[in-house]
Amino acid sequence: MPALIVQPLVENAIRHGLSPAGGATRIGIGAAVREGRLQLRVCDPGSAHPRCSGSAECQDGFGLRYVRERVRHFYGTDGRVTLERSDAGTVATIDIPLLLPLTPRQPGATA
Repeated sequence: MPALIVQPLVENAIRHGLSPAGGATRIGIGAAVREGRLQLRVCDPGSAHPRCSGSAECQDGFGLRYVRERVRHFYGTDGRVTLERSDAGTVATIDIPLLLPLTPRQPGATA
């Protein structure tokens, strides 16, 4: 897993997941191996608020763009970053092959 790839997702979860009314908010971080792939998820209960409903800021903010670019740099089209929103909150998922390539993939290179 590339260094510091999870940090922007956790920062986004804290920034967008905190309740405007205050109080404790739970941020979930989990990882699983499925079918030779590592799937890492960062979940928060609050990002489904109206400010984030389809807005460009929430879809293409710096943190999410950074994570997507880093995953693309290391894994090409074999890595994915997804963002799922529902009334229950937001889940950001990094899905990458379990084995790290020896070197970052070059644009246009084939596996």
